[in-house]
Amino acid sequence: VTEVKEGMAVERNRVYVIPPDKKMALSNGVLHLVPRDATTRPIDFFLESLAHAQQSRAIGVILSGTATDGTLGLCAIKAEGGITFAQDEKSAKYDSMPRSAIASGSVDFVLRPEEIAEELARIGPHPYVNHARAKKGEALAFEDLAGEKPPEGGATAALGKVFSLLRSKTGADFTHYKHATIMRRIRRRMFLKKADTLDGYVQFLERNPAECAALYDDILIHVTGFFRDPKAFEVLKRKVVPALLKGRDRDVPIRVWVPGCSTGEEAYSLAIALLEHLGEKAPRTPLQVFATDLSEKAIAQAREGVYPAHSAARLSETRLRRFFIKTEHGYRIAESVRKWVAFARHDVTKDPPYSRLDIISCRNLLIFLEPLLQRRVFAALHWALKSDSYLMLGSAETVGELSDYFRVVDSKQKIYCKKSSSVPLQSDFFSRQGLMPEEAVPLPRHPVVGVLDVQREADRLVLDEYGPPGVVVDEDMEILQFRGHAGPYLDPMPGAATLKLLKVARGELLFDLRAATHRAKKTNAPVRKDGIKVDVEDNTRTINLHVLPIAGQPGRKRHFLVLFQEVPAARAFARKAAEPGPQRGKAEVETDRTRRLEQELKAAKSYLRSAVEDQEAFNEELRTANEEILAANEELQTTNEELETAKEELQSTNEELTTLNEELQNRNQELAQAASDLRNVLSSTFTGILLVGRDLRIRFFTPEAEKVLNLISTDVGRPIRDIRPALQIPDLERMVEEAVDNVQTKEIEAQGPEGRHYSLRVRPYMTPEKKIDGAVVALMDITERKRAEQALANSEEHFRSLVEGIRDYAILLLDTDGSVVNANTGAEEALGYQSEEIQGKHVSCFLPGQNRELAEYELASAKAAGRYETEALRVRKDGSAFWADVVTIALREASGKIRGFAAVVRNISARKQAEELSRQLSLRMMEAQDEERRRISRELHDSAGPSLAALVMNLARVEKAASGLNRTVRGALSESLKLAKECSQQLRTMSYELHPPLLEEAGLASALRWYLEGFAKRGEVKTELEIPPDLVRLSKEVEFTIFRVVQAAVSNVHRHSGSPTAKVRIVSDTDRVIVEVKDEGKGMPAKVAEGLGIRGMRERVGQLGGNFEIVGNREGTTVRASIPAAGSLAGLQVVRAGGGIPENRESRRSTH
Repeated sequence: VTEVKEGMAVERNRVYVIPPDKKMALSNGVLHLVPRDATTRPIDFFLESLAHAQQSRAIGVILSGTATDGTLGLCAIKAEGGITFAQDEKSAKYDSMPRSAIASGSVDFVLRPEEIAEELARIGPHPYVNHARAKKGEALAFEDLAGEKPPEGGATAALGKVFSLLRSKTGADFTHYKHATIMRRIRRRMFLKKADTLDGYVQFLERNPAECAALYDDILIHVTGFFRDPKAFEVLKRKVVPALLKGRDRDVPIRVWVPGCSTGEEAYSLAIALLEHLGEKAPRTPLQVFATDLSEKAIAQAREGVYPAHSAARLSETRLRRFFIKTEHGYRIAESVRKWVAFARHDVTKDPPYSRLDIISCRNLLIFLEPLLQRRVFAALHWALKSDSYLMLGSAETVGELSDYFRVVDSKQKIYCKKSSSVPLQSDFFSRQGLMPEEAVPLPRHPVVGVLDVQREADRLVLDEYGPPGVVVDEDMEILQFRGHAGPYLDPMPGAATLKLLKVARGELLFDLRAATHRAKKTNAPVRKDGIKVDVEDNTRTINLHVLPIAGQPGRKRHFLVLFQEVPAARAFARKAAEPGPQRGKAEVETDRTRRLEQELKAAKSYLRSAVEDQEAFNEELRTANEEILAANEELQTTNEELETAKEELQSTNEELTTLNEELQNRNQELAQAASDLRNVLSSTFTGILLVGRDLRIRFFTPEAEKVLNLISTDVGRPIRDIRPALQIPDLERMVEEAVDNVQTKEIEAQGPEGRHYSLRVRPYMTPEKKIDGAVVALMDITERKRAEQALANSEEHFRSLVEGIRDYAILLLDTDGSVVNANTGAEEALGYQSEEIQGKHVSCFLPGQNRELAEYELASAKAAGRYETEALRVRKDGSAFWADVVTIALREASGKIRGFAAVVRNISARKQAEELSRQLSLRMMEAQDEERRRISRELHDSAGPSLAALVMNLARVEKAASGLNRTVRGALSESLKLAKECSQQLRTMSYELHPPLLEEAGLASALRWYLEGFAKRGEVKTELEIPPDLVRLSKEVEFTIFRVVQAAVSNVHRHSGSPTAKVRIVSDTDRVIVEVKDEGKGMPAKVAEGLGIRGMRERVGQLGGNFEIVGNREGTTVRASIPAAGSLAGLQVVRAGGGIPENRESRRSTH
């Protein structure tokens, strides 16, 4: 076990302990320490660094502990593909930490500690943990993924099956997500499910639909948090929001979209940031925050808006108080934020986007998509944003090559603005098909050969063999199909490839082909052109051109069949003419040829004339049509753009409506649940509730109201005047009308059957818009309360009689201000006031000098402690004073609120007189005792002292003269002399202690020094004396009392405490003298503390008006006495019968 030091490298088989007041992070195999602040969660801090450094090799374990530290760290480890453990709550001594981690959904294994150890031993050598890639983002080979080298294409096919299963179970297509991420997640699930090969895992997926859901959740990484990347939100509030609000109409909402919102923290953070910036303008500026995600589970949690305590760890107390509501285990989003955010399931890669948005926060989503899908998403985001609106991306994301469409607002926080001049990005995101997965492309079906197919095949062969060649074209002359061998009549021109018939036909056919097709389109009738000469392969062919319209569905594009029919007779004639026969002369041949050519020329001229006329008419039509087409084309282009825009707007609006409708359905469900809960709560109470509309017709009633008011279920909708309640109510309808018209609550008590009593209260029904929409009639059975009130009244009357009969005590009832509310007859005798006179007087009127400050002090003490007791002077109406025992009690309501006070005053003048007489007797006894001590001391000093001194001198002379005596006699003389000296010394000490003459002659300081020095010389206790050098002479009573206190205390230190030292300290001010004797011993036994000596000290100090106390602890005992400097035993007064009572003495005691 090693305590971590900065820069320490991690080694195997070591347990590292974080030093106090530090937090630890792991980077490149080295441990780093930084100071720990008040808000730091050290476990989360370390586990997050571990996840970043080790990725899928990281393992996090949360054991028994308090609070929620560690939960965020486990979430980070799971997001990177690592393995997480938590201790089973039942086996944990403190289950807060494991419970929080388990509740977050980021724990893979929940086990007892010994089971965790076994599982760690199992997974330690596993390839997933031991050989995982350390470089972030590196794709895993299929060999690593499957655990063995698969056959060619096997891994690809297996991965395709995984995508197919996910698509069929969840509706999400991950084909174009980055394979590195997908493979890490698959590999992790294979490890958790102990699957060795990818094919085996695919089979497991097919058998276990729950595993599909688990893999789906793993792929959709829900790593989020409130105000993640706080600096980005600061830039948002500082740059983005002010620009949006500049020149903006107050009624135009700020529209925000958060694709990939996960569990909603990002969306709520944006809403909170906007509300914070708007401040007081927030209620007048509408917000629309659309939050979408693929995961239904995440969306459900986001809609609920309840988060564990660890989720709010990075939020300030101000935000927590303003935007959250504390719950038992965490926080709930306040309605002031929740009402602006709408959640819906939405796939940003294929579903139509929202429109007219001001802000899009698409953070840390694009990094999981391949470039093709990224561009598609960028196109959707670009289209959804208004001009000069803003796009927020994650720290690892950028617009890349799309800088022509976005300008940078903050490059570090990846915030961009859509350029107002940018044209829309081309994309098919409004297509229903979108990026069609490969397996979704329909496969060709295998033909089934039958009789009909044989006939069609035979027809095709006949047409190909004997039918004229031709082409099928549409009305734009685009070739759709070639029929037969049409190659000899087509001659494509050099340049771009095309299937336009007029561009690929041979030059000799162009004129006739254009004219024929034009007439066929115009007349929608077959057109025929005969005798067209075409040079094919150095031979001249004569063909007949046929253009035939093909019948189709009305309103659809027309099609035409163009046939090139070669004329066989012309071919034979040409061969015959080319071969002169023997029977025919050359002239005849030439004549025939000339005649034929003339006929052809005549026909050609006729055709040419007709063609020119047709062409002129056609050109005129073309010019007119061209003008119309140009105008129509412009209109159509404009209309097409408008229709395309309208289509996109409609699809976006439809998506928005779908989201709002989904949110409305959830709200309706919540409302229905709340209505059901409210109905059940009202039905389970013993209070009858009747709800009446503005038209005074019954809307709703509870079972209790049904029973008391004689209602039945069909009474809903009936006027309230029609009901006949079992209660004696004068006019219920009028009560309801008055409550509604006057907006006041009406309340009466009514008697029902069987002698029961009810409280009937009518209150206006007020809507959230502060409109009156009827009334609520509440009926409560108060029979028991009425009985209790009657019993209380009887008890009060009994108590009043009892109190009135007490004449020895004055009992005063006071209000909260201290004024008399009521008093018994004893107060009249004690205070001298009549009952009507004492009412309303403040309690200070009964104190000497009407001391209101002292009276308020007594009331405040009673309020604080519940009870305050004192012995003090009180004054009668005639001004005479008397000693009283006063007890003041605070009277409280059930809620604890003070409702007044009760003061009990008892005259104790007789007792005080007895106490003063006792004190006087004690005084006389003490005076007599002191006088006797003085006499005895004087006698010992004046009589016995000289005698003993003479005896010592005589014995000393005898001892000198006895040198010749034997040893025994000399020894006896020496012993006698020694005893005589000791007796003489003890006599002097006893005489001094009885009444030290130095005390009267030199004062207190000299007497104490002499006594303590003698005490120390005798070797009993080492003493220290601290006394002011300027201590003035005090009265002899005070000095003698202080001397006796020191004398007795030091003697007790020597005899009982076992302390080697005794410290004496005298402190004097203008009016008091304080003496302290402190030892360092084991304390004073209880029998000593209550012994005669201590009691004597206490009484003597008390006679002088002082205080005496003994304080003991492990460091020793302190005896402390505080005596008035002007104290005098002779100054004490004795209360005589009928005499005055001094006003300067008062003792207080307080009890709880």
